[in-house]
Amino acid sequence: MAPTIHFLLPPKSLLHRLGMSPLPRFYNTGAECSQLIEAEGLTTSKDTHNLSTKSNPPTLFEIFKQQRFQLPTPRIDTSFRLYNPLHFFKMESDPQKLVQIFKQSAEQQRFRRLETPYNVAVKKLAFAKQFDAIEEILEHSLQVSKPCSEAFIIRIIMLYGLAGMPQHAIKTFNKMKSLNISPTIKSFNALLNALVKSKNPKLAHDFYKDIDNFGVSANVKTYTIVVKAICKMNEHESALSFLDEMRKHGCEPDVFTYNAILSALYQQGKYKEADDLLGKVTETFPPNVVTYNIRMCHLCDCNKSSDAQKLFDEMVSKGLKPNILTFNALIAGFCKENNMTEAKRIFSDISCKGCDPNAQTYYTIIYFSSKEGDIDTAYEFCMESMRRDWMPYFSIAKVLIDGLVKNNKVENAREVIEGMKKKLPVSCHKELENLC
Repeated sequence: MAPTIHFLLPPKSLLHRLGMSPLPRFYNTGAECSQLIEAEGLTTSKDTHNLSTKSNPPTLFEIFKQQRFQLPTPRIDTSFRLYNPLHFFKMESDPQKLVQIFKQSAEQQRFRRLETPYNVAVKKLAFAKQFDAIEEILEHSLQVSKPCSEAFIIRIIMLYGLAGMPQHAIKTFNKMKSLNISPTIKSFNALLNALVKSKNPKLAHDFYKDIDNFGVSANVKTYTIVVKAICKMNEHESALSFLDEMRKHGCEPDVFTYNAILSALYQQGKYKEADDLLGKVTETFPPNVVTYNIRMCHLCDCNKSSDAQKLFDEMVSKGLKPNILTFNALIAGFCKENNMTEAKRIFSDISCKGCDPNAQTYYTIIYFSSKEGDIDTAYEFCMESMRRDWMPYFSIAKVLIDGLVKNNKVENAREVIEGMKKKLPVSCHKELENLC
């Protein structure tokens, strides 16, 4: 008899409290601009939380009442097991076991509806360079998803883009007709987005040129993704010219389209061109949060974090709600200017503005506190980060561990290493040991 695994999935608020969210990488404020457009909604990820209907599982009310969420170690057997699969995928360091449990979990339709476990598993396997394993779990999910929907195909395409596997994304798109699914502009846009995410902007541009062969018509999101691809090829003038092509096809650029070009211009150091374009854009469209974030990142890159703070105040006064990228830009900017006091003040204001810190917020403070010699603060933030399942990257952990050892806090350094070993793949353990 095949083993059965039962799931009791907590609501999103509890997942966040437990720190169960994807691991963003550590970016400086300049590189962060490239993420701003994505954060505005070219792709979205929403989890659907379902409760098991099996007999007598503990209720969410009971869990909340006890103020705990205990997860027994998952095992594959024929007896009843209750655990959170997302927590398991983040904790499991053996890729083979992760694949084994993932494939069995994917047999259940309610599991396949959840996007976050897929994102976490793919990111973790990609970090360990287990690309065959990624193909195995995603192709298995396609096989067991009968009938398969376009929405699920889109998710698989985007996951291949996340893993940096562009040819697999293309292959998945091309097999849609064999699955009796007619591609629409949504799946075509997903493919373009996946190719851009996997650092293949030219390939995305080439696919757009063949759009007529796919029987779909471009919309504003299609053009925005293509503009982003052209910008990533460092051809901002071509991107501006492409706006005329949009208009010829009866599609007007929107604020998101212009944001993509603004971000590229600032990153390439073409400040005058960016400011000129910004002036034209604000005459037509009111700037949104992403527009402000791009400008603030630019100011922080130029060691003008105080001016970025003024821009922040202007944004809030206009009724725009800052997101975590806004705060991260300011924190990183003040950290680079060695103003850790102001950086910590901004960190303390995050929750007051209805926002929550993410992994990048912690990584920034860990890194710069370590460099400034404030080892106690760096250690405190590192331990809190790991409690949230946010493992600092080696380049950040090394600075902290070196500081701890230098200050005769070897036990704390070992504690950081052992904490990371528990949650990173076995293939990373040797490199972790070399940090101390």
